[in-house]
Amino acid sequence: MVFIVFSTRLSTAFRTTLPIRYGRTFCLLSTTPTTPTPTPTPSFTTTPTSPINASVQNLFTPKSQIDSYWQPHLLDITKPAAQQLLSQLVPTCPMGFQPPPTQTQSSLSNVAGKNTLLAYVRNQKSAPRHKHHILLIRVGEFYESYGLDSILLVEHAGLNPMAGKSRAGCPYRNIQQTLDCLTSKGFTVAVYEEASDNNAVKHTMTLSSKYKLKTRLLAQVVSPANPSYLFNLILDDSASILPSSSSTPTSRPYVGIIEKNSGYTYIEVDAEEETVRISEGQTGESVACR
Repeated sequence: MVFIVFSTRLSTAFRTTLPIRYGRTFCLLSTTPTTPTPTPTPSFTTTPTSPINASVQNLFTPKSQIDSYWQPHLLDITKPAAQQLLSQLVPTCPMGFQPPPTQTQSSLSNVAGKNTLLAYVRNQKSAPRHKHHILLIRVGEFYESYGLDSILLVEHAGLNPMAGKSRAGCPYRNIQQTLDCLTSKGFTVAVYEEASDNNAVKHTMTLSSKYKLKTRLLAQVVSPANPSYLFNLILDDSASILPSSSSTPTSRPYVGIIEKNSGYTYIEVDAEEETVRISEGQTGESVACR
């Protein structure tokens, strides 16, 4: 009888004995089970939130006064000049613009005052009719915007921020060009004009007692469907309200003709546009051609 014994010098904790038949004899084989190779745990890398996205997300909290309509538009900001202004926005104001008061604050920077320009703009922005509108406010020779509206002007109209703040504007001569840039991107703009100085209200604050807050009115809401700004537009022989490609007919004016010794006086009154054109010393042929 022959016995064959295989043994390995392994820890008894992992040693097992298995009977192996050799001819008519059995031997004990000491072996160790193979340890399975552990499956590697997949590693997931989380892309960190960019500072731009973080700034925008912080604006739209449950208690934010900024309408959620503006969130995707702010997330699409790509120009560095506009991106730098995002950190200045605050969720406690409908337009995201609330500069802290200073000792030398002007009527514009004092939000707490009732008779201030910025308070007026803030009230208009919080109105339900303007929650999806960019506001452009006439201030002297400029049209200005504040907060998130100014950032969109910097992004889409190529304007520069004023003094590095979330405030931007364009000269009044460039209003149609600025509106075209915004409406071509799908935005609707509410344009406010200054009323007569006779309606101005004198500011009573000590720091700006000489300031007069002008009365302002909503002149027009310009949209992609109606992109032409018509306020205070005067027609002449070389200008037209509607583009030449437009098929929309204009209303007919009222016409009057007065015959004088010096010729004919031709009067044309447009009730829709509130304009009057007077041409004196006209010949019969020129009147007939009109």
